[in-house]
Amino acid sequence: METNFEDFKITDEETSNGHNIHYSFPVRKLVVRQSWPLVSDYNIDCSLLPTSWKLGISYEQLIETGKISCLVSLTRTDRINNPVEVIVKVSVVNEKTECLRWPSEICSSQRMRTDEMIKGSFEDSRDPGLRSYVLSLDLFLRVTILVRSCHFTENFDRQRYFKGSDKGSLTSKK
Repeated sequence: METNFEDFKITDEETSNGHNIHYSFPVRKLVVRQSWPLVSDYNIDCSLLPTSWKLGISYEQLIETGKISCLVSLTRTDRINNPVEVIVKVSVVNEKTECLRWPSEICSSQRMRTDEMIKGSFEDSRDPGLRSYVLSLDLFLRVTILVRSCHFTENFDRQRYFKGSDKGSLTSKK
């Protein structure tokens, strides 16, 4: 994994039909970097369809107005031609991962292939003034990438619908 940002956490949860990748960035660090976009590369080590991604984030928070804006881009960078479904959600959480801004979808693709990019953004506003600005610095921006269909091949789930027979052929469980 390559990145131009320190002090963030990534978790990868494998599900029955894909992966949930959660990035958690301290808002305090993002505010300092407002004019410098964050870039992070990540490889999903999936046994059926490994994929690679480049995540870009530009975050801005204004003290005077309380306005928050965040632009997120996601590019698939691996060389495997199989499409996957991708959904990107953004939320704001505290240290205990309790949601202060409920996760909302900002971009998606039903059949994302290599070298394709999706982009999305959100804007929010807090009460203007120094107090709310300082309090918000202890929060975390959470970007969740849901990768689906990487455990499927040609619209079927191999492990669920097929099993190997003694003769080495595939037979349906239906």
